[in-house]
Amino acid sequence: MDALNDYHTAKSGISLAERLERTTTGNFGTAIRALALGPLGFDVDLARKALAGMGTNETLLIELILGRPGHEIRWLKTGYRLRYGKDLVDAVKGDLSGKTERMFTMALNTQKPVDSPYAPIDQEKVVADIETLHNASKKRDEIAFCEVLINRSDSHLGAVITGYSTRYKSLSKIIKKTFSGTMQDGLLYIMHGVKPKRDRQGFWRDGKLLEKTMAGLGTKDTMLIYRLVRAHWNPQRMEAIKDAYKRRFGKALENRVKGETSGPYRDLLLTIVKSSEGKSLA
Repeated sequence: MDALNDYHTAKSGISLAERLERTTTGNFGTAIRALALGPLGFDVDLARKALAGMGTNETLLIELILGRPGHEIRWLKTGYRLRYGKDLVDAVKGDLSGKTERMFTMALNTQKPVDSPYAPIDQEKVVADIETLHNASKKRDEIAFCEVLINRSDSHLGAVITGYSTRYKSLSKIIKKTFSGTMQDGLLYIMHGVKPKRDRQGFWRDGKLLEKTMAGLGTKDTMLIYRLVRAHWNPQRMEAIKDAYKRRFGKALENRVKGETSGPYRDLLLTIVKSSEGKSLA
């Protein structure tokens, strides 16, 4: 995609995404432009949209920022600065306030490590984090929860979640009981992405989020587009999400999308969904 964009820019003086924005409209235009932007470009574009206009799209910010390792966050911040000439942390601080702003600021400065199959889990630190979360729940201390859930590796968090439920009760139930609004949504998003009871990699969570875009009256097309496009960049992950979706809802994701959309827009989304076929997690 980068090579195609470079070729188009060299030939016409504008990027492929800009060309598509001028020549396509509606949901089809939104989806095909998302593909043209590429993984990082699309995330940068979504970050801008989440912070633009009246109000902040905190749901979108949660999915863009929370639960990601430090190196991916650094790419996102660099891409945002290069494209818009502004620091993403400053943009978030200018749009949000209070503890919600602190949660996203912490995530944008995280040093969360990438999991290594050779790195042992520090059991003493797991126990310490369990007690930190337990004490924080009594005080309704959101920032203590954020510090643990945002900065620990996925495997470490999995051990914390399991240990917490053994020693006390379900951590997700504690979060639901203790917090509300964006804080609750953000903490649960991180937790459900590493929950050992499911798949530890967020496939189950992402399948449920896709279903939410199509459940009830009307399809939430903007959410459906960005969730499908972002998932499809990793074909193995897309296949795992499709499998989790079918096991959870008893229907193929492809068929669900087909029934909720129409025309060229439907054809494009189905191409996105099917682009991962024949590939699975190693």
